[in-house]
Amino acid sequence: MKLTKERLNQLILEVLNEHRGQPMKDRGVKGQRIAREREQNNTERTRREKERKDRVMPGMRELVSLSRGVINENDLGEEDEEGFIKVKKDAFLRLLKENKANPQQVMTYCNQRGYKSMEQWLRITNAFADAGKGKFGEEK
Repeated sequence: MKLTKERLNQLILEVLNEHRGQPMKDRGVKGQRIAREREQNNTERTRREKERKDRVMPGMRELVSLSRGVINENDLGEEDEEGFIKVKKDAFLRLLKENKANPQQVMTYCNQRGYKSMEQWLRITNAFADAGKGKFGEEK
């Protein structure tokens, strides 16, 4: 028999309808074992991914939760008009210290994603201003 597009679609529908509406727990011992293995694999994959992220950037999970507004302590400043929450510098440094993150490593990570410190931003702005005046690279 030749496998045509119509026959393939028919086979796909048969297989889908064969399993439709049957939860894994109702499929007997084999189905339950398969469901348990899937759940264990997903749990293990999630754990490995969290460990990998912690190795790559220590303290990143805490920073992400902090960015979502999940805060464990009342070490906050005030929320500004744009909705940003300012965290006191000592609370931020304590968070980095507790998670054994190197501030230089955090700076490198942020710079790779395009974030700049105020000092870096001012240097860049001054370089553009000097370039516009034709004095780029001259000693000040």
